[in-house]
Amino acid sequence: MAHELLQFVAFPSALVASSLIYYFVRRPEIACGIPLLNLHHHNVLPAETSTNAAKLVVYSTTASRALLQLPTYFAPPLLVETVTPLQE
Repeated sequence: MAHELLQFVAFPSALVASSLIYYFVRRPEIACGIPLLNLHHHNVLPAETSTNAAKLVVYSTTASRALLQLPTYFAPPLLVETVTPLQE
């Protein structure tokens, strides 16, 4: 029973670790804000930054990291359970 639960502990722990590391690295940008750029990478409001844009970037990057990790953690156990072993 404990072995079955351990296979599902890896995903949340990796997700929390990845999210916390990314948050601590980007925390100064959340506090001070980031410049707003247009499609040509020109500053839209010179000498101004946006903390809302910084928060949005950090939250969406964290969510995308979680989604990208899903197949890595859940596909192998599902494949092991569903694929029948080759018989010699």
